Amino acid sequence: MGVQDFIRFDLDEYRAKVRNYDDQELQKKEVVLIRTAYSGTAGIVSGAVLAPSTGGASMIGCVAAGRTIHLVEQKLEVVRAELTRRGLPLHEKRTRDHAIPVTTGSIAGAMGLGMGMEGHMLGTAAAAGANLVAVTTEKLDRVQTAPSRPSPQGANSFQRLKRSLTENVTSRSRSLLHPFSSEDTDLFHQYDDLVAHKKSLEERYQKLREATLAAAGAKWYWYVVYHYPCESENLIIPTNPGLWIDSLRRKDSLGQWDKTIERCTRRRADEGLIRFRKDLDETKKRLDEWDVMVVKCLPPGPIAAPDARAEMLVVMNRGITMCLLPLVCYWILRLCWFRLVYRLLVIVLLAFGVRARILWDYEMYPFLPIPVTKI
Repeated sequence: MGVQDFIRFDLDEYRAKVRNYDDQELQKKEVVLIRTAYSGTAGIVSGAVLAPSTGGASMIGCVAAGRTIHLVEQKLEVVRAELTRRGLPLHEKRTRDHAIPVTTGSIAGAMGLGMGMEGHMLGTAAAAGANLVAVTTEKLDRVQTAPSRPSPQGANSFQRLKRSLTENVTSRSRSLLHPFSSEDTDLFHQYDDLVAHKKSLEERYQKLREATLAAAGAKWYWYVVYHYPCESENLIIPTNPGLWIDSLRRKDSLGQWDKTIERCTRRRADEGLIRFRKDLDETKKRLDEWDVMVVKCLPPGPIAAPDARAEMLVVMNRGITMCLLPLVCYWILRLCWFRLVYRLLVIVLLAFGVRARILWDYEMYPFLPIPVTKI
């Protein structure tokens, strides 16, 4: 029992540590924790008995021993759960388990009291040391191996009842550790793989969008944005089976679900995975086509998107041009016949200039953008 565990004990970290033990270390750890709990109990009793003679100083040791027992119970629960998961037998408590720490602690406590020291502290420390020494030096097959069960022919009714109850508890404990079937686990793996594929497609969309806008340049920036599937900044792919997968993962830990509901949820999750995979395949196909378009169709160039002021100037230019068109038409109607050819020539030249300006604006800011199938 380290000082760090005594102050701050992390149950998840200890559970991960226990899973790395081999079978012998795990069985030996169970015995160590059982005897440590007995030594802590003896420490509490001796501290309470010696409280009047020590002026209440031994009660500090009682508090420390109580904290030790609390930590030991938590650790013992984790160790036994791991033993059950591996299918190993649990250690049956014997007289030796509590005789060693209690006897050693009593002798050491009496010696400490006779020497003028607080016997409770010394007794607890000595009991813990004796516990570790006894478990380390004793053969494993004599301590940790559970006794063999009697044969069904020679067992009485009480033994058969005890064995059936033990097997029932063991099976329920294993269902706690493995609540999902192999079919559910396969669905979870498929869903996690598809979600990872979805994230990779989203990252690819961002890169293709940047490459497309960079290749467009300043003049063709908005034309590309409106005519190609890169208007939205983020790619959104619906996650169809997410609700049903989460429902399966929130399943009762003992598996006590209604079979009809369980089959229906699993079927809907499977159908959602099929649709999800189909959407991802179609998105990947469109991204491949988009990649080819960026490489072959658009000229390379630096990205320089026009700002809002440039767009406002273009809108004003369009408005002025549209207002001048009625005036030009009225002027044409009032022309005399002998000056008609001359003025028509001037109007044609002006029309070519206005048309060029309007077309340039349209290429950059189209009036009616062509609808594009978004990815």
